[in-house]
Amino acid sequence: MHESISGQVTINEKETSAGIVVKAVHEPTGSTFAKKTDSSGHYCFDRLKVGGPYVLSVESSGYEGVELGGVNLKTGEAYVQDMNLVRVSA
Repeated sequence: MHESISGQVTINEKETSAGIVVKAVHEPTGSTFAKKTDSSGHYCFDRLKVGGPYVLSVESSGYEGVELGGVNLKTGEAYVQDMNLVRVSA
């Protein structure tokens, strides 16, 4: 088993969209990983380094971005973090 971070990105708590870029940054090394969501809004970073912390972020034009820090992976852990984008009011 490998360490991983995965989840689903939703829009306004219910919709999903393919192609939204999710980033994971391993803070100690500055290594940055990017994945696009699939058609059901899922993303997965696998074979990550144990420890951290990692910072996860997701942004999309017209939506308020999300950034979550302090993600630390344990040996063999499959960490799940869902995120929600909210449309920016005009």
